[in-house]
Amino acid sequence: MRNDPTLGPGVTSRVEAWIKQDGDLLKVAADVANGSKHMVLAAWSIRAGGSEQTRNDVTVTPATVQVSAAVARSTGRSALSRHTFYITDKRTGDDHEAVALADGCIKEWQAFLSSNQLGPPAGGS
Repeated sequence: MRNDPTLGPGVTSRVEAWIKQDGDLLKVAADVANGSKHMVLAAWSIRAGGSEQTRNDVTVTPATVQVSAAVARSTGRSALSRHTFYITDKRTGDDHEAVALADGCIKEWQAFLSSNQLGPPAGGS
């Protein structure tokens, strides 16, 4: 957002300050994104202690083909396996399941947008 030319300078200057103050999950996500993008997390770009993906869990459930197909039809997901990634906030040691972290980041952005009376772009959704 800070590089969005359609936003006024008042909004763009508030983005970084807001993230430092209120964007706890966004800081964790920034560490993961910057570390992945650059294959290393440079000291100057660390926002949440160098947070990173630290583990993953795989759950495999034996099931008959008929049960698996029925569950897949009703839920849209495979009944045979589940793979969960965890991101560790290096400041606190807290683990965040990756999808829950993404949901939290969306809520933080929504709070920023709301507090700055910003909505979706004209013609967008």
